[in-house]
Amino acid sequence: MLLWILIAILKSLVIPAVRWRRWRYEVHDEEIDFQYGVFIIRRTLVPMNRVQHVDTEQGPIYRHYKLSAVSISTAATIHQIPALTEEVASDLRDQIAVLAQTADEDD
Repeated sequence: MLLWILIAILKSLVIPAVRWRRWRYEVHDEEIDFQYGVFIIRRTLVPMNRVQHVDTEQGPIYRHYKLSAVSISTAATIHQIPALTEEVASDLRDQIAVLAQTADEDD
């Protein structure tokens, strides 16, 4: 019984906090760099010329806290930057859209 309580505490409090501290993203002129993971750190580079469209999403919980997520779609997958303020998400969406359009024009 004590083991189940300890596992529940770890899964609900400790691991999400560690995940959040390890989650990073950077937007550069030619790529978007994602880094995440707790035990295994993953790094993903998404070239701007592969970005097809960028959206902001807001479910009921995010709406309550005035947060949004930015979804970046490529031909193969969708990458998401979660829990940004509405203003930051909107600015980031616009910035990535402009950079992706510029990258397409350079090809």
